[in-house]
Amino acid sequence: MANQKPPMILLELADKRNSGWVKKGTEGSNPEYMDTAEVTWICPEGFMAEDMGDGTRRNKRIRYIENEEIIDADKQDQLKMEPKKKSSKIMFHKGFMTVVRDRNTIGLYDFVRNVYANENAPNRQESATVLFREVDLNKKAEQINENEEEVVMALAQVYKLRKKNSKGGFDYNEDKIDSYASVLNIHGGEDYGQKILSISNFAKVKPAVFMQAITAFDSVVSTEVAHALELGVIEFEENVAQYREGNQIIKSLGTQKMNKKQQIDSLSEYLKTPDGNEALTKMRAALEVAKEKTLK
Repeated sequence: MANQKPPMILLELADKRNSGWVKKGTEGSNPEYMDTAEVTWICPEGFMAEDMGDGTRRNKRIRYIENEEIIDADKQDQLKMEPKKKSSKIMFHKGFMTVVRDRNTIGLYDFVRNVYANENAPNRQESATVLFREVDLNKKAEQINENEEEVVMALAQVYKLRKKNSKGGFDYNEDKIDSYASVLNIHGGEDYGQKILSISNFAKVKPAVFMQAITAFDSVVSTEVAHALELGVIEFEENVAQYREGNQIIKSLGTQKMNKKQQIDSLSEYLKTPDGNEALTKMRAALEVAKEKTLK
């Protein structure tokens, strides 16, 4: 069907366990321990089961190449499709990754769904090492209700990302949606309705992880912008954010009247988007230099 939503998969690392490291902000009498690394890389090559049509199967070599739909490594070699070592990495952020089988993420979806490293891969070879597994997005209602309050709070944050418009549809906070998709390691979904669905599914299944991730992300960048302003790294000329030294413009924040907090919030929202990532990196570097000067 034309309007059918593309399939989505939420993955979780299989070896999550207490690392001994305490999560920032939870030090004290009730510490929370990290159960995985901040970032874990998975090899983009492996094997999957291929049905030979005569009741037997063979191990087929597969490879993920960014933006390519074909994962059959032999076909890739025949077509001279070169692996992109830097960009074709598969990353789990804080133990999770979500992939929508849509447009340029079709190959990524097919790879993680079928590779033997996935505990739930179809007809996987039992002797293969398990690196990750699928999280059931269709949990029974009674399981969800066990943490109903957390789910409600998480979904409340998700639905702030859209507003109904006069045409009967929705207007989306596209920058923030892209930011949340980035911090939650959600791949695919060019349509913002689809991205909201991916984010809400993550929030339903892992509400505590969702709230922790977006709260930390939102507060850290806002704090950095406020500190950069305080140390004179950046300034606002009316609604234009710029570096004080050299007057290089970071972002024009629009024509509406804003107070200082609104300016900080608006710039923070931009810096948290993929488009603002380069500016955020530059501001952080300048902020570190300014901090060092204050210590001398």
